[in-house]
Amino acid sequence: MNTSLYIFFAGVFFSFLGSIPPGTLNLTALQYGLLHRLRAAFYFALASGIVEYGYAFLAVRFQVYLQDNTSFMDYFPVIAGSVMILYGIYNLFKKLNIREQQEEEGEGRQGFRRGVVLSVLNPLAMPFWLAVTAYLQGEGILMIMDVPRIAIYVAGISTGTFLLLYLVARLAKYFSHWLRNPIIVYRLPGVIFILLGLYTFLH
Repeated sequence: MNTSLYIFFAGVFFSFLGSIPPGTLNLTALQYGLLHRLRAAFYFALASGIVEYGYAFLAVRFQVYLQDNTSFMDYFPVIAGSVMILYGIYNLFKKLNIREQQEEEGEGRQGFRRGVVLSVLNPLAMPFWLAVTAYLQGEGILMIMDVPRIAIYVAGISTGTFLLLYLVARLAKYFSHWLRNPIIVYRLPGVIFILLGLYTFLH
């Protein structure tokens, strides 16, 4: 396989796997799917992928600096944990009202804005990609040295994030006739958000 394609699909693969564990982004994508808001889910996933590109690029490009200044990253779990807890509380107290409706014209913009905000306030992507890339390089699976290769690798990461989030939304819509209950859509994710936030603080 062409080296560039290998680097790109390595980014896609590990990003897809890394986005599977429950978190703010994929649970939000799940909610969009259960509410049949696929247009919003598409733009939410797109925005998340774009922000992931930025975080991953910084992590890979400046991995030596970040590894030598670990105290800089001590703030990331605090930010991410706080966002999860606040978003969980929001879901717990959100009005339980689900009704069939057509997606409105502004759904895409709303989904994109939410994707940007939640992704920016979820900076754990940076230490995650720092650790993953260091492992892959240490094992000789991946060797990234110059900026063009970093850009290709990170583009794969961004693509993998987008694909996973949008797939979650599509699957959620498919199963929504079994799961489309206000408690499942809002209360259960709210509890999970809070638990994940507390785990992030204590881990």
